[in-house]
Amino acid sequence: MDQDGRYCDIHPSDIGLLAAPVHALLGKTVDEVLEPEAASAVHQAIAEAAAQGVSYGRQIWVTTPRGRRCFELSLARKLLPEQADALRFVLQARDVTERKHIEARYAFAVEGAGDGVWDWNMLTGDMPLSGHYEDMLGFAKGEIPPSIEAWKRSVHPDDWDAVRQALNGYLDGQLPNYAVELRLRCKDGSYKWILCRGTVVERDSAGAPVRMIGIHSDISERKRAEEALDAAEAGALASITDVEAMRRAVAMTRAKPKSAVVSVSTSGALVASTSAAVMAARSKLL
Repeated sequence: MDQDGRYCDIHPSDIGLLAAPVHALLGKTVDEVLEPEAASAVHQAIAEAAAQGVSYGRQIWVTTPRGRRCFELSLARKLLPEQADALRFVLQARDVTERKHIEARYAFAVEGAGDGVWDWNMLTGDMPLSGHYEDMLGFAKGEIPPSIEAWKRSVHPDDWDAVRQALNGYLDGQLPNYAVELRLRCKDGSYKWILCRGTVVERDSAGAPVRMIGIHSDISERKRAEEALDAAEAGALASITDVEAMRRAVAMTRAKPKSAVVSVSTSGALVASTSAAVMAARSKLL
């Protein structure tokens, strides 16, 4: 394929997956053969491969003799020795239709439970989100850029260490699962507590992870309940401490009736005074 997206040579492993017979494709450009959206994705991949040498992960849907099929594209730049200024590209299109159907069923089941779905291509940085994911944070469908960089910008700064630890621990094989509780910024600027879970679904030939999918669950209500419980427990503990302080003060007063005893609660309030001398001294300080 040349830089204009023109088919120069074709070696199909299965002619049933081609958009047209080989003789009908040779010499044609992708704009003449594919639907506009698919042709645009191929041109983007060519531009990326021209600049960086390779391009991975873009997906296109193509109508073939076997129906609508989804292909994942991998392109590599090829320099022709006889024409140093001519660019050619080797394109591999892998049929991932069945995987896409499985993912669609998974996303349907997850969204039915009220969770949002994300799909992170670790090679390109693309991260498509489900409609419910965006709705969870107050956005309309398509308002959040589908990239890992956009996701990073939405994470609360105080939660970054926990996210890195969980992700690196999982990818390094130290943790069996990737799961972390974090806050994500909503459209109105507030933050919502989210339980993020994910798993690697694809690795390269060397075994390195290249793709993860996962879900986001809104746990804000649970977090509010936990905070209310913590506040109630702290209040109960403070009350117990105040009572114990009063008991000790009373015991000391009974043991030494002529002593001056002033007991102050943990909140700083005056509890008891049994000495006129102390009261007089206090009045001078005031």
